Amino acid sequence: MCAPSAGVCGEASVMLYCAMKQQMEKGPIDAITGEARYSLSEDKLIRQQIDYKTLCLNCDTVTQVKEKLLDAVYKGSPYSQRPKAADMDLGDWRQGRLARIILQDEDVTTKIDNDWKRLNSLAHYQGTLQKFVDDLFETIFSTAHRGSALPLAISTCSTSWTSRRTSTPSRTTTLPLRFWVNVIKNPHFVFDIHKSSITDACLSVVAQTFMDSCSTSEHKLGKDSPSNKLLYAKDIPNYKNWVERYYSDISRMPAISDQDMSAYLAEQSRIHLSQFNSMSALHEIYTYIAKYKDEILTALQKDDQSRRQRLRSKLEQVIDTMALAS
Repeated sequence: MCAPSAGVCGEASVMLYCAMKQQMEKGPIDAITGEARYSLSEDKLIRQQIDYKTLCLNCDTVTQVKEKLLDAVYKGSPYSQRPKAADMDLGDWRQGRLARIILQDEDVTTKIDNDWKRLNSLAHYQGTLQKFVDDLFETIFSTAHRGSALPLAISTCSTSWTSRRTSTPSRTTTLPLRFWVNVIKNPHFVFDIHKSSITDACLSVVAQTFMDSCSTSEHKLGKDSPSNKLLYAKDIPNYKNWVERYYSDISRMPAISDQDMSAYLAEQSRIHLSQFNSMSALHEIYTYIAKYKDEILTALQKDDQSRRQRLRSKLEQVIDTMALAS
């Protein structure tokens, strides 16, 4: 399911990570403890006052930023021998899924006010963390977000819960808590990025907010409530509405046939054939089955579809074969 997640919420997840990292790096970060001046997590917050200077201001235009960066990098070099700001590109800001633009003083995003054109500054591009959190949650809790269809594996799980009338607590915890929380809290599981201790602490706050949004119980907050609970308290009711809408939309979706699911799994196996060790994966699965053999066999016996496919008998044959081989 990691491959579909990269396509569905991958961009939103990475953008949240980058925005969070950028926000924290606006101020001091303790090299030993990993605490930061700008942190979502109270546990990783630098509390003492620290004097520091910033190289660039958020009101600087793109050209002013490039000039300051060149001054810092080529300090001591003759002006005539260093690159010009006009010859350098700053950043690579992604606008949606399809377009990429270089940061410039003037571009298609430049604002015009009463015939006056406002040059683009850093503030024009950075935005706030709230936007990135909203984008990620909205992407996850959408059956067709910005033209991307719900991945077949996720759709199959969700449709199965609905068709079996799974209880709401189970339905709202299985996929979110076992899969999406892992992706939010551990983006390095899916993407080639570094997660520092301060980034981990801040992502944990977002992950906790995600879990609270999926919870069916009401959270009563007071003055003694943890700061991370208070931080997104006003946003959680809106997120809960997204969750309800998500499962309501899924309940109206047509069921996916076994043939379509089998074709999908075969295609995923073909695409990732060289990326995984199949024997190692099978061994991990068997180790899990051996540990919870009785529970799994009982569950297979109780399930109507499993009985029709004689899955309990087939699994018992696999267990017996493995026992003989060992």
